[in-house]
Amino acid sequence: MADVPEELIDKVMKSLADDRYKWRTVRGVAKQVNAPEDMVRHVLKVKEADIVQSSVPSTKGEDLFTLRETFSANTSLGSRFLGALKGRAR
Repeated sequence: MADVPEELIDKVMKSLADDRYKWRTVRGVAKQVNAPEDMVRHVLKVKEADIVQSSVPSTKGEDLFTLRETFSANTSLGSRFLGALKGRAR
């Protein structure tokens, strides 16, 4: 896949930082930033050091993502530790 435009990376990161949501699906972010889901997935991969994937999927079975800083601010130390043991807090 070609390089992702910096503008799209910024939009995806702002979408993940949207304080109306604790966790975001790829579908929800793609809709909000008006971009294809595969491009959003690529941004999530490029910025994986700044993003956490939930160990529990959405009620529809979709993967959930949030910013690492949001996760740290809203999650107890014990929960973060258990997530790391499960290999999901990346």
